[in-house]
Amino acid sequence: MQPNTFHLKSISSRTVLYSAPQILGLLGSLILIPIFTRYLSPEDFGLLALFLSITGIGVSFSGLKMESAMYRYNSEYEGSSRKDFLATIFFTKIFLAAIISALFLSLIIIGLSLGFEFEKIPFNPYIPSIAFLIFLISCSGFQLALFVAEEKPTKHVSILISSFFITNFLALFFVVYLGEDIWGRIKAMLITETIIFVLMLALTLKAINFSFRMVYIKRSLRFSLPLYMGELVNLIYQYTDRFVLAFYVDISKLGLLYISDRIAILIQSLFRGFEKTINPFIFNQKNQETQKSALENIFILTVSVSCLILFLYLNLSEVFLKEFIGPEYNDISVIHAIKVLGIAYFLTTVYPFFSIALGIEEKTSRIFKITFISALLNLLLNLTLIPLYGWLAATFSTLISCVFTCVGLGYFSRKETHITFNYKFAILLPMLTVATYFLLNNLFIEYSLLHVTLKIIAGTSFLLIMMFKIFNLMTYINNIK
Repeated sequence: MQPNTFHLKSISSRTVLYSAPQILGLLGSLILIPIFTRYLSPEDFGLLALFLSITGIGVSFSGLKMESAMYRYNSEYEGSSRKDFLATIFFTKIFLAAIISALFLSLIIIGLSLGFEFEKIPFNPYIPSIAFLIFLISCSGFQLALFVAEEKPTKHVSILISSFFITNFLALFFVVYLGEDIWGRIKAMLITETIIFVLMLALTLKAINFSFRMVYIKRSLRFSLPLYMGELVNLIYQYTDRFVLAFYVDISKLGLLYISDRIAILIQSLFRGFEKTINPFIFNQKNQETQKSALENIFILTVSVSCLILFLYLNLSEVFLKEFIGPEYNDISVIHAIKVLGIAYFLTTVYPFFSIALGIEEKTSRIFKITFISALLNLLLNLTLIPLYGWLAATFSTLISCVFTCVGLGYFSRKETHITFNYKFAILLPMLTVATYFLLNNLFIEYSLLHVTLKIIAGTSFLLIMMFKIFNLMTYINNIK
């Protein structure tokens, strides 16, 4: 029991550390969104959504998920060869970041010269700021990923938390005190990322040799590119609906979707920290049998915790919207959106386990197939449904695509790996969670804080009883080695 307890405590402590920035950021959002909605209009949030979407896509293309190769192969190299490996990854990221930033800026300038107008996002100062941010964030991301690969969560988290406080302090100063509208929020990001870039660059230069080995980059890309398709799907889930909406609806509706998404993404926060813990933990196991056992049992634990978080989220998200957000944003469509997106984001905490299983078996091409089809499905649904049904259709497109990805990866994981996930549990418990929420919602029809509290107590108690008494959750916890 002692080794099991040690590993569980180790995973839990690192999960808490890695989750701290996400949780802090979302708790900050719960505080800051009500403040910023007093100073920024839905149109301002729509512009911010477009700005962050373009930046996020650029950072993704310049990274190609190469941090996953760092997690996978970092422990295999030692001494000078390890520094050569890290240098190869770093210089590749710098090159890609510079190319992506320059290409984006060039395409916009060419478009303007040809007579295209970008009404939704003005060129100055936003377009140059996007190119600059893509380069800064991409380069800084290398050292942050290295902290994860070396299992140094404290350093990784310290940087992210510092970034959070600096960005939001400056944003409040520029937006609230100086009244600079949405540009104040973006300027705060630019200042913070510049500071982080300088600090991360200084640390990186101490950890690498000034070398580049083609053999390292080939090996890394063979591993990371199929996995990158999974990230690309997440980007499509997050961003393509925003670009489609920018063409078909008023940008204020894009602002409503952004606010809904910022609330709904709460469901992912704890898992994102857990994912950074579990990847090195699984891949650093000595043999595949140990990897198999650990992954199977941690999967059950993760689904259980995610279901509890989903149930709490479904109940509390409406409270947050009704009690703290201004009437301009308090719309029934926003309530529906945050619940649909919450269920969709819950699924994104499940299917990464199937990707890890396929990665262990080096079957990552299957990930590529499923995620590519899912990406096309999401794009087609957005292009088809948004013009017909408006901005709320974007949330259902995300949900349908997430379901497809989860089912597809689960199918290949079951068919082509030796890892035996408890698929029955992974289907029944989420269905039970959602059914419990809707049943209690129909029993307590009238909205009040008392009724919400009663629903949470009754539903959480019921789900915990089912987990421990019916599904024997404690057995899986004790089996984590």
